[in-house]
Amino acid sequence: MAISRMKARENMLAKHGSALAALLAAGVALPSLRLPFLADDWIDLASVTRGPTQRTPFGYVRPLCMGSYWIEQELWGLSPVLSHATNLILIAMAAMFVVLLVRRYSGSDDVAGLTGLLFALHPYHIENSAWVAARADTLYSVAFLGAALAYDRWRTAPVGVPVAALILSETALACKETAVVLPLFLTVLGMCDRNRRPTREEWYRGYLPIWILTALHFLIWRPLALGSFGLTVLGGFWRCSVRNLMAYGVAAMLPAQTEFLEERPFLWGLLAILIASTLVLLVRLNSRRLPRLAWVAVGMFVVLLGPSLISFQERYIFLPSVASALALIAPSRTEVLNIAAVLFSWI
Repeated sequence: MAISRMKARENMLAKHGSALAALLAAGVALPSLRLPFLADDWIDLASVTRGPTQRTPFGYVRPLCMGSYWIEQELWGLSPVLSHATNLILIAMAAMFVVLLVRRYSGSDDVAGLTGLLFALHPYHIENSAWVAARADTLYSVAFLGAALAYDRWRTAPVGVPVAALILSETALACKETAVVLPLFLTVLGMCDRNRRPTREEWYRGYLPIWILTALHFLIWRPLALGSFGLTVLGGFWRCSVRNLMAYGVAAMLPAQTEFLEERPFLWGLLAILIASTLVLLVRLNSRRLPRLAWVAVGMFVVLLGPSLISFQERYIFLPSVASALALIAPSRTEVLNIAAVLFSWI
């Protein structure tokens, strides 16, 4: 009887993982509904009082994100509860898309469900729910995950070009410029996964249009909106990228306070490496190989960070934490499922 109940709980997690992840993410973000507008929230909201704008007050081209603030003011004025509710809905949608996407990429309901739950629980996501000005990260993440899903659906039965993926790709770019990594994400993933190695037809009809669309966005639309290419920020990129990559790697496993990570990133990085090495050793001691999926997820974590390595901010890890959650779940799925089954049996 106990075993059958545990199996039933496991099946529930596998079959309803997307709904559970969305509900969990919404529940974790629920306290943000009590918060007022904070810090940069007022600056962004003030910039759209006279109408929608392409540019943020800080010089970024994010028309859809800024448009969302304008629409909210048109619908209900300045309401921190409803604005935070929008953030909550976006976070829940992202968690749902995480499960759907990982399920398609891994072929495993268990891995997808557990990855979505771990993603929903990442404590750094509190900034994405509590700070309305951080909406660009959740908004572009939802469009990014949707584009990746649409592309994967297209590649299984390619007809023409991946129109839905192209539209969602440009949508993500119009929310935040960090979505520039989408073509690289899809390309590297296709090269790493033996089951999805691209054919010549996919290169021409799938990858190439997305690469071209992204290039046009940065070479034409963005310069027209800014009056320049706006890439001077990359001047110090390489000087701080290693330091920030170390900090983000730590945050994926040890979500310590950002002040501590910024003060001693290499010390915390060594601790994170030690913990990761211990996890790998435990897997090996169980006479198991580290799944290829885990290694691919680590690579995807670095790719998704991309331009975010210019600085270390909690909200920037929102989308990359999808890959870090998968990297942690893939080698320990059985153990996590056993723990989850025991916990569910107490409910």
